[in-house]
Amino acid sequence: MSRMSELDLDIRHLLERGRSAMEIARELEIRLAELQERLDVLCKEREELLLRIETVATLRQEAFMEAFTAVDGHFREIFAGLSEGEGHLQLENPEAPLEGGLTLVAHPKGKAVRRLASMSGGEKSLTALSFLFALQQFRPSPFYALDEVDSFLDGVNVERLAALIARRLVGQGAHGGSEAAPILQESGLRASLSDGFPCLR
Repeated sequence: MSRMSELDLDIRHLLERGRSAMEIARELEIRLAELQERLDVLCKEREELLLRIETVATLRQEAFMEAFTAVDGHFREIFAGLSEGEGHLQLENPEAPLEGGLTLVAHPKGKAVRRLASMSGGEKSLTALSFLFALQQFRPSPFYALDEVDSFLDGVNVERLAALIARRLVGQGAHGGSEAAPILQESGLRASLSDGFPCLR
C-alpha cells in the first residue's frame, strides 16, 4: 500500500471517530439539558415547599398566641374570683413561644408573687383549677371529671369553687337552650347526683 493510501485510510478513521465523538457530544448535551430542566423543577418545588413551611409555622404561632392571650385573660379573671388575688400566664420564651414552656404565676391575696411549685396545696389547687376553667372557657369540652378537688381547700374557698361551678353550669344550660345536665360529685365517701348544681360535701 502506498503512502498516500495509508494517509487516506488514516483520515477516514479520524473522520469516523470525529463523527462518533460529535454524536456522543450531542447525546451528552441532550442529557445535560434534561438534567438542568429537572434541577430547575426541583429548585422551584423546594422554594414552594419552604414557603409553605414558613406559612404553616406563622399560622401555627398566630393561632397559639391567639389562644394564649384568650386563656391568659380568662385565667386572670377566674383566679381573681377564686382567690381575690392576681395571676397570669407567662411564656418562657416570648420571642419564640412554641420553643419554650408556660408558667403559671400567681399572687394570692396578702402574699408575695409565687410560682406554682412554691405554693401550698390549697393555692396550687386554686391556681390549677383557674387554669383548667380558663381552658374550658376558651375551648369547652363536653365534660370534666373532677376528683376531690376540694381536698386542700378551706371552707371559704370551697364555697367560691362551688359558686363558680354553679355559674358555669347555669351558663352552659342557657347557651345550649336546655337545662344544665346533672353532675355527679364525690367528696370522701359520699356521692350525690345534683340537679345541675354542685353539692360539694
